[in-house]
Amino acid sequence: MPAGFSLVIEKGSEVGKKFTFDLNSVRIGRTATENDMILNDRSVSGKHARITFEDGKYFLEDLGSTNKTYFHGMPLEEDQKVRLQNGDEFSLGKIALRFLDHTDDKRDSDTETISTETQAVNAQKVVRKPGIRRESPLKQKPVLIVAGCVALLLIVLTLVKIGTRAPETPRKTDALSHPDYSLQAIPLPAPNTYGYCRPDRTHPDKAIFTFTAQSGSAELHYTVGGVDSEGELVILLNGTKIANAPLAMNGWGLEQSLYLPRELINEGGQNQLAFDNTMNPPGKEEWGVKELRIDFMPAGKCDEVEAIRLFDLGNQMLQEKAVSEGNIFRAYKYYSQAVSQIDGCMPKPAILPEMEKNMRSAKEELDSRYNSLVFSYKKAVKLNNFTQARSELEKIVRLIPDEKDERHKEAVHLLKKISEYLRRRK
Repeated sequence: MPAGFSLVIEKGSEVGKKFTFDLNSVRIGRTATENDMILNDRSVSGKHARITFEDGKYFLEDLGSTNKTYFHGMPLEEDQKVRLQNGDEFSLGKIALRFLDHTDDKRDSDTETISTETQAVNAQKVVRKPGIRRESPLKQKPVLIVAGCVALLLIVLTLVKIGTRAPETPRKTDALSHPDYSLQAIPLPAPNTYGYCRPDRTHPDKAIFTFTAQSGSAELHYTVGGVDSEGELVILLNGTKIANAPLAMNGWGLEQSLYLPRELINEGGQNQLAFDNTMNPPGKEEWGVKELRIDFMPAGKCDEVEAIRLFDLGNQMLQEKAVSEGNIFRAYKYYSQAVSQIDGCMPKPAILPEMEKNMRSAKEELDSRYNSLVFSYKKAVKLNNFTQARSELEKIVRLIPDEKDERHKEAVHLLKKISEYLRRRK
């Protein structure tokens, strides 16, 4: 008799709930009559996947599902079996599950044991935004514990997390025990986690994604984690570097957007997008990227006069960045609007490449400045210099003046927290 295992819902309904099985074979799917665990979601097939216990080990296999079973970001072929290890995550359609092996850990508190009865899981309602839980960061950083009451301690812990949602700590496993899928392309959209972190440790060097371009402009959306230094993680489009990924030192950062240069896109054909960790190998830096998608925006207006007016405003804002740091942000917005004004022009105006170049340059400068301020803020918190930390947050608010921007809102939120902490310290 196996020691049993648990499945924890990471994405879908009842996120975080744990169910325990002590069966040699567990079938998972949408129909009640054929499965031991029912996922009532249209993205899950009637008979989707099965977990079996063989020779003291657990294995996962796909049962010919429509949307495939994804393990470490890679789809399983029908009848292909992969070994499940403690902490592995796999996806069935839109539902993500984490596997917990009880062979060496028989703690069953907070779980519901399932032996012969079928457990139905209603996966219609999303409880929270999918993501890795907050409890333990991808790269644990030491936090200065301030003496005082519990309320003050909680505030301090909150202050060290600007713009991050900390993923779980990777298992300390030898890299050689995991296959290296760094050169295997993944089709976009790609909602899972990829890189060298939990749950995926199969892309230590890079993660490569493919997409077919459509007409109009293309904007990449993604989230990175575990990026400690500028230039550690670079983004390449069809082999050409287009940007450095932003810093995300204590876990997952905020969702990012990146305009893909039109001149590098193979319209109507296959394109390759890569996130390359420049320190691995020989390093073993932990990093991750997740929730990737590309939004294609159809060609819109053709107003070259308005585009040039906006372009000139962007140039003016950039020249006056010393007057107000917020002008870097405003310049980027003006450039973006200028590009959109002539996106529908045929043939493309000769000034378009210059507009796109200035837009990318302004964004790189904005991101670099923001990353620098975040680093200074976190350093100040760890040194217990909360006056300096507040000053860095105020600079972020000025750098990104748009109150709807997530970075602005996060800085304002933390300013309130730090002000409350300083008041209680008096």
